[in-house]
Order: sequence, then structure tokens, then C-alpha cells
Amino acid sequence: MGKPEAPEVALQPRAAAPRPLHASSGASFGGGLLIPFPGTGGWTELPPNDDGFSGLTPLGFEFEFYGTAYSEVCVNNNGNVSFTGGASGCFSTFTPTGFPSPDFTMVAPFWADVDTRCETCGLTYYKQILYEGIPAFVAHWEAVGYYSSHDDKVNTFQVVITDTAVLPGGSNVCLGYGEMMWTTGDASGGVDGFGGTPATVGANAGNGDDYFLIGRFDHEGTDYDGPEGNVDGVSFLDNTQACFNTGASAENVPPVLSGFSDGEVFTVAAGESFQGSFGFLSPEIGQTTTISVDAGVLANFSWEASPGNPATADLTFSPNAAQVGEHQVMLTAMDNGNPPLTTTASIIFAVTGASAAVEVTVEGEPEVDSEAVLRVAVAGFTPSAADLFYRLGGQSTYASVPLAASGAGTYTVSIPASAVTLRGVDYYFVLSDGIRTITFPAANPTANPLHLIVTVSSVVSSASPPPDGSYRMVSVPLTLGDASAAAVFTDDYGDYDPALWRLLRWLPGQARYAEFPNLGTDLTPGTALWLATRTTVPFDAEGGQSVDASGPVTLTLAPGWSQIASPFAFPVAWSAIEGSSNAGVPEVWDGAEYQQQGVLAPWAGAFVLNPTGEPLTLTVNPVEASPGERVAAQVRTGYGLRLIAEAAPGETGYRDGQNLAAFAEEAEPGRDRFDRAEAPPPGEHLRLSFLPDEPAGTEPYASRLAHSVQPDAGEGAVWELEVTATPALLQRGALPVTVRLVDEGTRPDGYGVHVLDLDRVTALATAEGAFTVTLAAHEPVRRLRLIVGTDGFAEAASQGLDLVPLAYALHPAYPNPTRRSATIGYQLAEATPVRLEVYDLLGRRVAVLVEGEQDAGRHARVWATQGLASGVYIYRLRAGSFSDTGKLLLIR
Repeated sequence: MGKPEAPEVALQPRAAAPRPLHASSGASFGGGLLIPFPGTGGWTELPPNDDGFSGLTPLGFEFEFYGTAYSEVCVNNNGNVSFTGGASGCFSTFTPTGFPSPDFTMVAPFWADVDTRCETCGLTYYKQILYEGIPAFVAHWEAVGYYSSHDDKVNTFQVVITDTAVLPGGSNVCLGYGEMMWTTGDASGGVDGFGGTPATVGANAGNGDDYFLIGRFDHEGTDYDGPEGNVDGVSFLDNTQACFNTGASAENVPPVLSGFSDGEVFTVAAGESFQGSFGFLSPEIGQTTTISVDAGVLANFSWEASPGNPATADLTFSPNAAQVGEHQVMLTAMDNGNPPLTTTASIIFAVTGASAAVEVTVEGEPEVDSEAVLRVAVAGFTPSAADLFYRLGGQSTYASVPLAASGAGTYTVSIPASAVTLRGVDYYFVLSDGIRTITFPAANPTANPLHLIVTVSSVVSSASPPPDGSYRMVSVPLTLGDASAAAVFTDDYGDYDPALWRLLRWLPGQARYAEFPNLGTDLTPGTALWLATRTTVPFDAEGGQSVDASGPVTLTLAPGWSQIASPFAFPVAWSAIEGSSNAGVPEVWDGAEYQQQGVLAPWAGAFVLNPTGEPLTLTVNPVEASPGERVAAQVRTGYGLRLIAEAAPGETGYRDGQNLAAFAEEAEPGRDRFDRAEAPPPGEHLRLSFLPDEPAGTEPYASRLAHSVQPDAGEGAVWELEVTATPALLQRGALPVTVRLVDEGTRPDGYGVHVLDLDRVTALATAEGAFTVTLAAHEPVRRLRLIVGTDGFAEAASQGLDLVPLAYALHPAYPNPTRRSATIGYQLAEATPVRLEVYDLLGRRVAVLVEGEQDAGRHARVWATQGLASGVYIYRLRAGSFSDTGKLLLIR
């Protein structure tokens, strides 16, 4: 969505209104912002606007910017301050460019399409200040939205400039950041705040030579590879600070501190451990930086540095009681410029006495949908503020509630009933006395919180099958007191009656289903079963607890197919499960066919193939899948032929339409990433399968494919097929199966499609885009061969079988004359109803040899003549519209 450039007219700045501002970013994000906001006040604000600016404003000092001194500055709403440009020294340009550029003289903490007209957005502020007694100017963007009036994501950032290099690291410019959530407005090609033209961070003299570039950002994430090359993730900037000096030409710029300040103090208690990563940026294209660390003889301290851009140094300090006091550590960063330049910074470890002792007690056994009351005892520390942070198990963000003092060193807090669910509750505490802040647990509590297990007296499944007898895979994401299938289902459906409800479990390695009560497993978290019912009553689970989500749950897959589910009461991403790359993609039944999905869902289930031949362990971490999590598509190019098998069309379960034979340039001989294994269907079913040359594992179903993709050397390919049906389905009589052939893409020139019936030793007619075979109780499997290729290739691949389908014909009976019996042969061009009868010369029917549906191919029947007199007899074949007769002489 485009928009016109704003006119070069300054806004009317105003004193910041005496109203509640957005929460102080300085308080929220540590050292990222150099100047706290709102701090001591005195700010001038730009009113809500899009593409506006302040007009030239006095700095109160001379700012040296790459050889030119400026005494005025323009604060542009779009994330930068400028010194010359446009008609007024200001810019309304909303789509950023990269640096260097001859067109813009600016310092850009985050040049992007900022829009502060949204209802809950913050504004742009600026003021003159003194920094360590030196005049300085600060512009601050507080929780600003993006065009067009979007406030679902907001950014907080600022720039500080001075007339003397007194800012951290001997700098005269500092860029500081709070939380950064978006990069691009709609008019710059962005969608939901990302993509399009990337935002620019740095400084540009406007002469095409002197510049300073941190990077360009167009997506969420923390990835960063320096100013050159790939665009970066905006969350890399969160809570960071970048300071540099523009007092001279930028032939080479020394490394810049990233994410910490020179002289920053870090408090750590004796007996605790500090772990932190400290970075330096190389602002010039092609440069890298190396860090060295000097801690003197500091005991219990270690470090490891990684060169690059950014370069990082990971520091670990675990002080003991003898190290109470302050300890200085020096970090020196050197770039590989010409000449190489260095930046030195220090950090201070302030070691305090032993850490506070925190003890948490949970009242009773919290029940689902009820408040959970926690009592907290704190010793050795008196906080002035204490908060509980909590979230539903598996979620990524926390809500908070303050603790209420209930006595000396004791506190009470309640987790709201809305958060006490089947998922359990993650929680941690933050306690502060205004100087020192401690957390419980102490080490990385957001990633390693405490976990509250919730009691569940009874809950109705959200995945009960429809009451039409169709199957659905079900599971129970709870730890049950009695997890037996009988305990879960018989209270809802009564004594087991397969005519009313049915329960099945696939037995890996045995290629068959077990039926209740011989399932061989309980409904433990992560286990799934097939359920079919003819009642509208959903099943429930009673007497359980939420699954402990304080750590991962492991699932072990036997070789072959296994029925599994999310062990937690929330969906988990398949790609996030450790070990999943060694297994197939989850296959989820939609009531008629399998669909591949990128998540394991609670209460439902999926088939997963372990093709390794050995038990496979999956580690399921308690992290909820993102909405819309999908399986990465295996994109192929090339022709495909879909085979859709149908019998008694319209009846549930008598269709298999997921079979695809295809070519792909990227495919490899044998099984590869383009092939798709065929999961076992439930209940009575019809199935068409590809049989690859290379079986996977020992279970027959592990070798069958629904998609078989082969490379094409320019001649064609061969697929072996099998059409089957379950025995119960065939007990009703012969089952004609029609297989439709549907092109996907353009068939290569000169390629034909041939289907050979290996059981009838004949070619099947496919001219009408379909063929038919018949299954029966005595013949439940039919073997076919599909050939797609040139005439020469097909002739060789047929292995001597005629590629031309047979014509209808009635062959002479033999022996003729006969004394006892004769064999009558015939051939059919396609599957059709057949009637073979014998008559005497008076027109009386004396025998019916065949009556019913038969497949294309050659057939023969023996006529036994017992009880008949000598004479001439007529035998007649009727097959569809074809009819023919023959004569046979019987001699006694």
C-alpha cells in the first residue's frame, strides 16, 4: 500500500502533557537506554503524526559530524535526526536507504516508517540535557507504532549526541534500545510489521564517503551478521546500546560496545553464578573483531571469546564468600581494519553476601479452574517490591501479580483461576529492594520456571469421534490415577460391544491391530488409540493431574508405525521435538484420508513412522506450537500421475485417493525425501500402495508408499502396485475396484501410461483414464505394474507382457469332440459382468459356467458333461455388449 510523501512543513512541537506516559523503558530494559524515560521530565513531544518532524531546533552546542559542525537539529518522526536536507533541514522520507548515501545527513537510531497516530501508541520526544556536566541532546521514541496506524507491535529507542566525546567508550553519539518489535511499515512493502525495505541503523554524513552502519533489519529474531550481507533480526537490538564517535572522518571506526556500557556494574551474590555475553560490533563492511579479556588473578572466573561481527565474550563468575566486594574485568576489542583500531571497556562485578533464601509452599492441591494460593517465605533479604510471574504451561509470555505481605518475611499470592488449567502453570518470583534484584529460581527463571501441577477431577475430551461409527485417533493429555482403557471408556460407553463402540491399537512390527481389551497399553501421556462409536456421548477422563511440564516428556517409538500424541494439554511443533528428524512426518486421519501435519495435538493423535529399524526416542519439550505451524513442503518439479482407487463410491472408507507416482529432477533412486510412507488406515478399508525396491524396516506397512517419486533419465520409470482390501470387506462378495488416473502437470512428450495386471498376465485398458480390477475373499490382493515412459522403455519394462490390452474373444473349446469334459477359454478387454452358458440344440440351457463380474484378461472354465446325452451343444459368452457362440460335440 503506497502513500504520498508528506509536505515539508514542520509540526508544532509541544511540552509533554502532564498525563500518564508509557511505562518507563529505562526501568524496564536495564542499560539499553542511556537516558531514562520519562526520568526528570522536561521533554518536548511531537503530536501524533505520520512522517512529521520538529523543524530545525537549537542543540545548545556545536555537534561535530564527520568534519562539519552543526548547531541545529531536526527530529524526524521516522526514527532519525538530521542536520541538512529538504527545504528545512528535515526529512519526511519514510522508506529508508542503506548507508553510505549522498542524500541524507542524519543519525538514525531506527530509520523506518514510524506512525504515532494509533490509539495506544507512544510519541516522539526530545530535549536538551547535561550529560556529566556536558551539553547534550536526546531524541526518544517511546513505544511507537508503524504505518498505517498499527499498534500491535511497538518500538522504543533513542539517540544521544554531545559536543564532547564523553559518552560511553569515548563517543559523541549513542544509540539506545528498549524492546524492538517491528521493522517495516505497510507503504515500504511490510506485512504485519516485517519484510519489504529493511530499516536502517547508523549515521551518514551525506557526502557518500563517511558513514557508520550498524545494520539493516527486516524480520523478527536475534540473528545478526554485521552491517554487510544478510539483513538482520530486530530483536538483536533489544536492550542494547551502540556508541561511536563522529568527530573525525570515518576512514576506520573502532569496534563499538553492544548490549552493555563501559563501567557497568553487575551484582552477584556469593554462592551464586553469573553468566553473561558481552559483544562488540564492527560497523564497517568486511571487518571482524577479536576480543581479549583481562581479569587479573580473579578466582572462580572464566571466559571464552568468539571473533566475528559481532564478536562476543562469554563470561562466567561464581564468587565465594571470600570474594565479597568489587572486581574489575577489562575487555579489549580489536578490529582488522587498516590500521587496526581497539576499544577497551570495563565491567564491575559487585559481589554481595550470601543470596537470600526463598521458600515456596502451595496450599493444598490446586484444582482446575480454581485459584492456586502460594505462600512465600524470604530470609536474608527485605524486598520493597515482590512479584509473581506466571503463564499457562507451554506459553511463551508471562503475566504478573504482586505478592501481598502477610507477616515478617512472609507473603501470599494467588494465581488466577483462569490460569489454572489442564496445562499446569509455570511461575517464578522477582524480588527487589530498589538496589538489588533476585529471582526464584535464581538461574534464568523465564526459561527454567517452577511448575504447578493441577488436579483434574473430571474433564470431557475435546476430540471425541462423530457418532456415525467412523474412526478418530484419541489420546488423554493427563496423568491419570487409572489410565487403563477400561477406566477411561467403559463409564461412558458401557461394556465393550464392537457393534456400538470399538477401540483399536496398531502393534508396531506386527502389521496388525489389537482390539480392546487386548491393547497391551494404557492411555499414558503421548499414547493414542483408534476410537469409533455410534453414540453422541463424548468420553471423559477422571481422577488425574496435569502432565508435569517442568521438563520434557520422552516417547519411544518401536520400528514401524506408532500412534502418538502431544503428551501435554497443548499442541507441540513436530520440528521442535528432539529426534523427530529421524522419523516420518505425523499422519493425521481426517475421517477419510491422512493429512500430514506439523504439530502433535492434545486429545487427538497421529501415526508416525520410525524407519530406522531400532527403537527411536523422541524428546518433547513443553513449548506450545505457534499458530499455523506447518510441515515444510517438499517442492518438486515434474510430471505426476495420481491414482484414485474407489469401490462402491460414496461409502465411507471405500476410497484411497492419496497415491501419486511422479518424476522430480531432485529425486534419488530408492526412498528419499519426496516419497511419502503410507500409514495403516483404520477399520474396513480399500488401499492402493506403491511397493518400493528398498523396504524400510521390518514392518510391511513401513515399506508401502502413498507417494513414490523417481528421477527421470529421459525414458521413463516403473512402479510396482498393490490393491488390497480388508477381509471383512470382502466377505460381502466380489469387490470391483476402479482406479482413476489423473495427470498432474504436463506429461513428457512421447510418454505413454501402461498398467499391467501381473495376476492375469495382461495389459489393462486405460484409454478412458481408468481401469478396474476385482478383489475377492480368495483373492484379496491384486498385483499391478505401472509404466510411464517411451514406447521402447515400456516394451523393455513389460518383461515380455503384451502392452496392448486384449480384445473380447471366445476361444474354441477343447478337446472337441469330447467324451467327458471340455475347457472353454475366452478373453475380456475390460472388467465387466460375464455370463457363460451351454445349450442343447432344442434351446434348453444345460449349464451356467460363469455368472458375475470379471476382470480384463484371459479366462477359462471347465464344462463337466456328466448326465448329458451325446449330441451337439452350443456354448455362449455374453460380456457387456459383446456376445459370441461356439459348438461342441459330445460323444458317449
